[in-house]
Amino acid sequence: MDQAVRPRGSFLGGMLTPVVRALLISMAATYAAALFALHWLGRPELLAYGWLVPADVIEKGWVWQLVSYLWLHDPGSPWHLLVNLFGLYMFGGFLERRWGGKAFLRYYLLTGVGAGLTVLLVGWFYYPDVPTIGCSGAVLGVATAFGLIYADAPIFLFGVLPMRARTMLLLILAWVLLDWLTQRSNVSVAGHLGGMFWGWLLVSGWWRPARWRAALAARRRDPNVVRFERRGPGPRGPWVN
Repeated sequence: MDQAVRPRGSFLGGMLTPVVRALLISMAATYAAALFALHWLGRPELLAYGWLVPADVIEKGWVWQLVSYLWLHDPGSPWHLLVNLFGLYMFGGFLERRWGGKAFLRYYLLTGVGAGLTVLLVGWFYYPDVPTIGCSGAVLGVATAFGLIYADAPIFLFGVLPMRARTMLLLILAWVLLDWLTQRSNVSVAGHLGGMFWGWLLVSGWWRPARWRAALAARRRDPNVVRFERRGPGPRGPWVN
């Protein structure tokens, strides 16, 4: 682990790096603009252009929604925004310091768009007209990268409960799966799982064809063993994500 970016043993020990700061400010500003459009202008339809709606993307070609939905959050619940901002602050800075600003921003957007594509695929078959908003998929993609790269980093969950980063990642996955099984809320499970899956895919390197070819070659050499190399970083209301 790079000592210069080694996470501290605190759940509140995030790093306010330039790209993370810009993302936090832009999302807070977008939230304020959305409240202005909704309550002062009385123009809720302006927000609808930015929601991720499977039918709009597929039938109307509104592909920008795969990105714009990341900046929109539930105007009736500021906690939706605050939790996502906190998660990005908590984990994003360490990755930005490790990868650099451009690489981190690229990763953040790829996991966010990947989460959106997952919502698009699932939503087209089950709820094509239901909008999804929020950057939780991208934030969970960031948390996934943190948990994979800094697996042994000490974390004090809520400042009290000590655990390793890998344990935190497993708890997040369990929470998302439990939400899917119980279906108790309007949380976009597809977006959450999609963000985590794309995050794992990018960090692990399994998106590279060469990685698959190497695994298949190892399988052919020894059909009883598959070798995996450990790699470094490399119809409801709207869904909230």
